[in-house]
Amino acid sequence: EHWALRQRAPFFIYTKDPDFEGFTVDKICSNADFLPTLANLFSLDLNQQTLGRDIFDPNYKGYVIFSNYSFLTDEVYWHDEVIEEYRSDYDETYVHFMIEYLYNRMKVNDYILSTDYYRKN
Repeated sequence: EHWALRQRAPFFIYTKDPDFEGFTVDKICSNADFLPTLANLFSLDLNQQTLGRDIFDPNYKGYVIFSNYSFLTDEVYWHDEVIEEYRSDYDETYVHFMIEYLYNRMKVNDYILSTDYYRKN
């Protein structure tokens, strides 16, 4: 098994509400998803200014982008420009979307670093 498939980030949310019935979310997500998830639970508006997404959003499939510019979805692990298929019915269109998304994120990251964006703004 590849190292990326063994990565885990446990995330527990607790409430004292005795009427709350607990549940488990088992989609792939990143620690960047924790902030928007908590913001949603507390009805805070982040104006889409975070990298992550709300884990409870049913439209969010979930993914992780690693520091070596590889990514993991619930369907494939992509690295070194190769798709390692681990689910036979993966959605090729979605994987290509994720590859394009990854390259765009890399460009934005490089721009932030090369211009020292946060120091200036």
